[in-house]
Formats: sequence, C-alpha cells, structure tokens
Amino acid sequence: MMKGNTGQLLQTSHLQDMEGLQWASRIASIVAIAIGAMVIVGWMFDIGLLKSVLPGLVTMKANTAFGFIFGGCCLWLWHREGESASSHRAALACATIVLLIGLLTLIQYSFDIDLGIDQLVFQESVDAVATAAPAWHRIVRLIFCCWGLR
Repeated sequence: MMKGNTGQLLQTSHLQDMEGLQWASRIASIVAIAIGAMVIVGWMFDIGLLKSVLPGLVTMKANTAFGFIFGGCCLWLWHREGESASSHRAALACATIVLLIGLLTLIQYSFDIDLGIDQLVFQESVDAVATAAPAWHRIVRLIFCCWGLR
C-alpha cells in the first residue's frame, strides 16, 4: 500500500516539475521574442538605445535579432496545447531558420568571408562604432546552431 502511494507522489512531483519547466520555457520564448522585436524596432527607426540589449553595450545585428524572434517562436509553438502537427511543423521551420542564421554567420566569421547576411535587412552606417565583436558572434552562432538542432 505504501509503495503505491510513493509511486503516485513521485508521479505527481514529476508532473509538477514538467509543468514548471514548460512554464519557464514559455517565459523564455516571450523574452527572446521581445528582445528580438525591440532590436528590430531599434534598427527600423534608428534608435541606438534599442539596437543594444542594455545601454552601453554593442549593437545587436538584425540577423541575430531575427534569430531571437524565430527561436522564441520555435519554443512557443513547440509547447502549444494540443500539440498539433501544424504547430510542430511551424516550430521546425523556425528552428531551421535559426540554424541557417547561425551556420551562415558562423561560416562568415570563421572563414573571414562576407556573405552579407549582417547587412541583409538593415544597412549599418559606415561610421558606426558600436558593432558586435566577432568573438561574441561565434558564441551566439553556436548557440543558434544548437537551438536550431534542439
């Protein structure tokens, strides 16, 4: 009798842990989308404060912001109630876009070639001082690649 109750308690605890992780994942998806959208608005209206996540930091490239948006959408869609096939396909499409952004930028900086994806949507002014350092690009791109592969 005691053994059955322990199993039920463990199962209930496991379900609560899973619900907590899903909640955290949804919050992370909203934060990622919000950060990406904020940076895109900064690029659209040339608001320097919005182009970087925190004041005084280097600006985030638009492709990185789009990676945040698509990554956040991927997480959100993956956890939708009902888990329909269409939401999983959309999540996979978002993950593929994130993977491509990460891989192309990683290739660009690793082999010192310019594929133009940093300036694909928004052109940075030639006298811009606050651009992202290549070392951070590599780290973020590796994260994007892992995010895309999930």
